[in-house]
Amino acid sequence: MPDGIIGMNDMSVIFSVTDLLGINRESVRVDLSKEDPGAVGRDAEGMIAITVPEHGAVEEFAATLRTALEGMGYRPLEEESGE
Repeated sequence: MPDGIIGMNDMSVIFSVTDLLGINRESVRVDLSKEDPGAVGRDAEGMIAITVPEHGAVEEFAATLRTALEGMGYRPLEEESGE
């Protein structure tokens, strides 16, 4: 049975990437329906717009998502978390 709607696991994987890059969750818009091949960009309001692909594991898409977001200038927060 095709799973054309994103679920909590999908959102958890997406947020694991956006959180790592210090992106505020309120600036991320994720389509509720999955659509191949998936997409990452900005919408008209400047929010990050994400479409999860229908086929393939969301964990695989996470690598594509991170690469796309880093291409938009986002960097991991690890270096800033020192005490």
